[in-house]
Amino acid sequence: MSSFITINYFIPLLTVGISGNLLYDSLIYVRVISILLCLGLFFVEYWPQEIKIKYYHLYWYFCLFFCISLVSSYTIFITHTNEFWLLNATLSIVLLFIITDWLSFYALMFSGCAVGYLFYAIVSYESDSYYVNTGDILLLFYLYTFLFFTMLLFVKDKEKMQEKIIKRMELFGSAIAHEVNTPIATIQIIAMTLYDIAASINKEAVKIENQDGSIDYKIILPESEYKMMFENLPYDLLKTSKEGKKVIDILLLLLKHRDNDHNASYSIREIVKEVIGDYIMEADKINRINFKHNNDFKFFGIKQYMKQILKNLLNNALKYAGDDAKITIWISGNSLHVKDNGVGIKPEYIKNLFKPFHEKDTKGSGIGLAFCGMLINNMGGIIECVSEYGKYTEFIVSLPTEK
Repeated sequence: MSSFITINYFIPLLTVGISGNLLYDSLIYVRVISILLCLGLFFVEYWPQEIKIKYYHLYWYFCLFFCISLVSSYTIFITHTNEFWLLNATLSIVLLFIITDWLSFYALMFSGCAVGYLFYAIVSYESDSYYVNTGDILLLFYLYTFLFFTMLLFVKDKEKMQEKIIKRMELFGSAIAHEVNTPIATIQIIAMTLYDIAASINKEAVKIENQDGSIDYKIILPESEYKMMFENLPYDLLKTSKEGKKVIDILLLLLKHRDNDHNASYSIREIVKEVIGDYIMEADKINRINFKHNNDFKFFGIKQYMKQILKNLLNNALKYAGDDAKITIWISGNSLHVKDNGVGIKPEYIKNLFKPFHEKDTKGSGIGLAFCGMLINNMGGIIECVSEYGKYTEFIVSLPTEK
């Protein structure tokens, strides 16, 4: 802002001089004052800290009021709506809109216009040059009214864009908490299990003193505890940490908007097999999943996105469909179907199912499915849900095929 005003007001000073006419010379004076005010903003970092804290905010708004609103309006009145200065004022007002909020913009624009006219009336009376053309006033009124409604439309678009950004940020934050919560909870359970085993071992450890004075401990472990401590838990810990890392990588990809850099062609059947394979150590879950792998298609997208989507759908079905519910997965055309014969979803929740925080009287937070919807949309796909309450729920994921 300071650079624009300084250059905009300094260059005309090179081509004009003091004429002795108070009215027209006043244009030079207000421009010089504007330049000096902007120089104060250039060197704001050198202000004493106490003065900067107390008065910088007020000084900033005064500069906007005087340098843009007042001077632009005053110049138009003096030049009787000269085309060049009308364009200059328009650019200045657009700049004012860009660097302020809508309330400050309207307050500064209209107050500057009113004070600019009042200042013009006082100076022109003093110099016996007072002149008001009704056409000039109407033209100025038209300009400011047009800018008012134009900027109002921009404000609405700007607010909608900000709302979308805020919602996206909220979804990202919630998705991080939702998706990372499971790996963290699993790691916590593993840590508690290791702690309990170590505590029991410590009680049963036999102290042995060697001839050289060193001490060893003899520990006898049941086979089940040995396998848990040295086979199962390390495997679970490694697997869970990898899953957590993959979730973070997915969220970073979305946040950086670099999805197209990672798009490739993948077999949907192989991805389903990989995801089901992650449950291989959990017999109670793997036995509930039936994958009909007769068909296949290659989609164009991101592998980790699709794995995360399918994993979320399976986890939701395993968690909410009921303990006895079975899950069937099959491929048809360029669509992947995931269906369970569980409790189903009430009709009133279906339409908002993929919006964040949609859950009210049902279990869950609504973040997982919203996250799935975001991932699928980023790959150019579609996710749908068909359900009959008390009977079944079916999710259909349609993806763009290989190009």
